[in-house]
Amino acid sequence: MRAAKTVFIVGAGASNEVGIPFGRGFLEIVSEKLGFRFKGPSLDPDCGDSDILDVIQQHASDRPSLNKYLEAAQRIREGILFSRSIDALIDVHRDDQRIQQLGKLAIAKTILEQEQRCHMYVAPPGTSFQDITRLDKSWFVNFARGLNDGVRRDEIDRIFDKVSFVVFNYDRCLEHFLYNALQKHYGVDAIKAKSVMERLTIFHPYGKIADLPWQGRSGIPFGCPANRSNLLVMMSQIKTYTEQVENDDTLNSIRHEIAEAETLVFLGFSYLDLNMDVLDPGADCAAQNVFGTAFGISESDVSQIKDKIRRLVRRNLSELRTRNTVQTVEERLYIRNLKCAEVLEEYSRSLFAAGQRSGS
Repeated sequence: MRAAKTVFIVGAGASNEVGIPFGRGFLEIVSEKLGFRFKGPSLDPDCGDSDILDVIQQHASDRPSLNKYLEAAQRIREGILFSRSIDALIDVHRDDQRIQQLGKLAIAKTILEQEQRCHMYVAPPGTSFQDITRLDKSWFVNFARGLNDGVRRDEIDRIFDKVSFVVFNYDRCLEHFLYNALQKHYGVDAIKAKSVMERLTIFHPYGKIADLPWQGRSGIPFGCPANRSNLLVMMSQIKTYTEQVENDDTLNSIRHEIAEAETLVFLGFSYLDLNMDVLDPGADCAAQNVFGTAFGISESDVSQIKDKIRRLVRRNLSELRTRNTVQTVEERLYIRNLKCAEVLEEYSRSLFAAGQRSGS
């Protein structure tokens, strides 16, 4: 179905298209959740997140211990101003267990809440997406249309041929959307959708807040209410850069996928050096074309991003073409000031070969 083996590299900006905050917006929510303070001898019930506090109080057996957690929460709130992301701040304080715990709890609680509020939330299971009109404008729907095109219902098992994902987000938007979209488009049941989803290769180099229920017995439903038990599970699933680097098997699998890809697509990705290092296979890549978003990024920064990508794939991604005896150099590195949905729409013919059958 795909014109070439394609790897999609997904960053936080991609989930923003379905209503999940990222960047400063996400940090502001995290900061608010950690805004604990005393009102007289007791904690103010109107400040900070009660579910996170409930978890903290299981670790802090006395007032001095609780005070140390509250001091760690304040350090996170103060440090957020000078950080690109909450996970970067957590990694800076990798030697402080309380900051690690509080930061991950705040990430988990924020994502779970935002999943419930986002356009693709489904409640109860089997019903429609929460906001079809807004969801329709997202890259998820554009991707699904390209994915489905030319694939009959009896061919559904091959729908993920030649496509894989490296998702740098902690949320489960991609898995949740595709699992539900398969059922709605093809009219298959949940069991069949699960078996098809198991054929899709998805890497989360920094982990995710949890599996979904159809992915395992300990799965946590998309956007379900938080409680002490599921927050503890989610906290343990989130990894910082340092923690994920220790997992050689995951890193090697990701880098092999990047090296073998004929097409790379960056969606809502920040192109930070730490994340580019995760992707770097350390050898020449097979990539012939690279597409990516650079929404709101200056031309000079786009030029630097292109240089990073050339170093990643170890080739200049250009070719000499001759037309009517006139030779021109055509660049195959398309980093555009567009949103994710716009990139998939602009290059749909390049990314999806509609109607092609296996072996054709």
